[in-house]
Amino acid sequence: MGWIPKPVRSITPIQPSSISSRIRGWDRPVSTPGLNACPAAFPRIFAAHTKLTLVHGDVSPKNILVGPQGPVFIDAECAWFGDPAFDLAFCLNHLLLKCLWVPWAAGRLLAAFQSLTETYLDGVDWEPGQDIDRRAARLLPGLFLARIDGKSPVEYLTEERDKHTVRRIARSLLACPPDCLAEIRKVWASEIHPVS
Repeated sequence: MGWIPKPVRSITPIQPSSISSRIRGWDRPVSTPGLNACPAAFPRIFAAHTKLTLVHGDVSPKNILVGPQGPVFIDAECAWFGDPAFDLAFCLNHLLLKCLWVPWAAGRLLAAFQSLTETYLDGVDWEPGQDIDRRAARLLPGLFLARIDGKSPVEYLTEERDKHTVRRIARSLLACPPDCLAEIRKVWASEIHPVS
């Protein structure tokens, strides 16, 4: 007999004050407004109400193998039932953060961001593509902070100036949530890989 998931219970939305108090380094001075200046952004970003499918939970480049018929996703111990926008945002997060770690490859990483976004959204047939695009775009700034100041920071960003850049961009995007992933790519490109 196969595995049958139990019905999903309603999850109480997280309150803004409980999140901002848990983010290490939140009190560092920044030139853009922080989350506390825009609490209305929290429900749109952190409400856990979109339950559509089994989500891998750790779609990063290291967990994607090239198989004979396409990608093979490994290491799914973080899987959960939720929003597929999370997996897309999680992988895109790594591509953008690696622009700081490997600056000479920033152009190719930004191109990979665009290609993954377009290819993924072209394949969305269960809802309007702009809906998942918006949700992924609104998850990304929180993921930026999580991978810098959260419980599982990326091991490859060690320079404080790089961490500060991520925090500054994330806070700006959290204060004024983007409507699509292309907006995040544009902001990131102007900060990391200036367009001439």
